[in-house]
Amino acid sequence: MQLLLCSSAANILFLNTWNSKSHALTMKPLAERFPNSSYTNLPTPEEMAVLIGPDDGANLFEHALTTSIPPTPAFFQTLQSLESFICSTFLSDECKIICGRYSEASKASSKLAMKGHNVSIYSMNRKSFGSLGKGVQNLETILPRSCEPYRDYMSYITTTYLKIVDSFTVFECKTEEMKTADQGNMAKVFWFLEMTPAIFGDPHIIGLQYLQHSLNDKIFQRVLNTSYDLVVLDELFATSQGAIALYMQKHYDTKIAVFSTTDFSSGSSMYRGFGRNPVISPSYYTKTYDVMEFDATRFVGRLLTIKDVVTEQYIINMVSNKWLQKAGDLLGVRNSYKIIYEAASGTFTDFPSRYGFPSAQSRDLINVAEYCQDSNPLSSDLRQFVEDPSSKGTIYVAFGSIVNWIVAPPEVISTFFDVFNSFSDYRIIFSYDGPMIESVKSHIRILSWAPQNDILAHKNTVLFFTHGGLKSIKEGICSSIPMLFLPFFADQPRNSLIARYLNIAEVISKKNITREELTQKINKVLQTHKFASQVRKLNKQFLDTVIEPLEYGTKWAERMIRISVVQSKMYRNFGRLVSWNSFLYIDCIVALLLISGLLIK
Repeated sequence: MQLLLCSSAANILFLNTWNSKSHALTMKPLAERFPNSSYTNLPTPEEMAVLIGPDDGANLFEHALTTSIPPTPAFFQTLQSLESFICSTFLSDECKIICGRYSEASKASSKLAMKGHNVSIYSMNRKSFGSLGKGVQNLETILPRSCEPYRDYMSYITTTYLKIVDSFTVFECKTEEMKTADQGNMAKVFWFLEMTPAIFGDPHIIGLQYLQHSLNDKIFQRVLNTSYDLVVLDELFATSQGAIALYMQKHYDTKIAVFSTTDFSSGSSMYRGFGRNPVISPSYYTKTYDVMEFDATRFVGRLLTIKDVVTEQYIINMVSNKWLQKAGDLLGVRNSYKIIYEAASGTFTDFPSRYGFPSAQSRDLINVAEYCQDSNPLSSDLRQFVEDPSSKGTIYVAFGSIVNWIVAPPEVISTFFDVFNSFSDYRIIFSYDGPMIESVKSHIRILSWAPQNDILAHKNTVLFFTHGGLKSIKEGICSSIPMLFLPFFADQPRNSLIARYLNIAEVISKKNITREELTQKINKVLQTHKFASQVRKLNKQFLDTVIEPLEYGTKWAERMIRISVVQSKMYRNFGRLVSWNSFLYIDCIVALLLISGLLIK
């Protein structure tokens, strides 16, 4: 038996849709607890370099980055040997915000490696991730590059939903110059598009395409023909990973678990039987212009939330499931979200239980989010910069990999640097890879990449200006640093609204970036004691757990492997068997109306 994620006596597989590198890294902390020195029955590095057909993949995105999400630490503690795999399917570098956090996925895997077992991350992508470190082996199906024309998916959705760019065909070639249009249109999603359930349909097509172009790959076949004890799959856009997991269960009696990198949408909550009321907490589809407050008594707000919930149900059940089944047909299994959740023994979640509004939980929901990673000393150059005795503190500015400053409105870039130049009493580190700016003052340090966790952990850091991604929020809380959020897309607006509600951050809208607004918000966080005080309190709550979360998740994974599928259902929430219509009493209401109509006649 093998586990797709760790290696030895048991095997665990982590499957993710076409996501970003951050999802793979979300698994790494768990995976690093298990690796062993031997990697049995796993592809060699040479096999990983194999490319599938020279002309395949014309409809795929540049840099297909996909990962999976892992179990937890003690998971395979009692096993003598373990083979783990984190299997993923990836999309584009620019898609990092939609899909999650590659760095977080890697951390999850790391926990498994620490237990002395082999840990591998399997990915379908267009560009190698390279070494993941700490005993985690990186296995990849490298999809081919092509100069054939294809429709840029993100250009399509921006054209469809915002009309902000003209519909056109872009080309993907090996030359760097040919990538500008693709990357530019992807970035426009984050600058101009608002989160809506309508975007969730088409990404499932991309997942199907990745699966189609990987079927004949040697590494993919090796994975598919290996018996695994547990498959942990990312629930986002689960076209390919759902089909692979269900194939494993059908042929090898493999156990299945689901991993969520953020809070649950109404649809995923319904499939799990959580019975969560979507209108009593901020909407999963919170808009960037609606992040300043939440009022559950506001009728219009509730009405708009219900509209999104109904749309989501249609997209999942009528649109997305169609593509899941097409992927299932390729592997000879029935594939849908309902089937996936029913087959799963439980759900690992990276969304902190102490962050957000109170919500329904269940015994098969395993929270592995509330941990903090160790920091390292800054380089001598950076340390000298931030420890300048004339500085009042360090302001760290970073928006992850999601923001392409090349397509940012020029006035926004100008506003940022004008405001930063005015804060000469502070040291500012700006993680920025955009157009060159003149007249940047000496108290500002621009880095194309920055050691974020290490900078936040430094004693002189006083403010974290970020996009509100979950990984960044967790690092800010772990470092007890007050924050300023500029949310762009996906879960960021909702995360930002919650942070403001908890008084650990202020928020600025991407539609209202002015010199006055940005200056006022920075000064407010720096000069208002409550932000620093509240984030310190949340830090204590965040880390106050009965059992270390990664260890807790590992023990749950171990239990999933140990017990039978029939036994695992005893731990499940029986509310999952109730349909959405039944949960909302729609069937009862319709029946009563029909009976009343008959009686009146």
